[in-house]
Amino acid sequence: MHYNRGRAAGSQTLRGKLVDSIIIRTHRARKSVAAIVGSREGLMEDFYRKGMKLIYPVTPGPMTLEEAMVNARDFVPEAAVQVGLTLEQCHF
Repeated sequence: MHYNRGRAAGSQTLRGKLVDSIIIRTHRARKSVAAIVGSREGLMEDFYRKGMKLIYPVTPGPMTLEEAMVNARDFVPEAAVQVGLTLEQCHF
């Protein structure tokens, strides 16, 4: 799992080579790709079309950037637990 600080679910990230590289390597290893992102902005279809299985925002709900940054230490592990539970239940 890769964590990229900030807004990972935007058009700039989709054009990035890192996302493509991670998806290609995990598919070769017959693994699924899940992303924990700062926020989900824009259309997610492009991510899923590339092979991303799950996209989870770090924050549990709407909040200011300042609130998110102050609480990130708590939010990231909780998001990781949610990803793990989903992967386990869905057999990805």
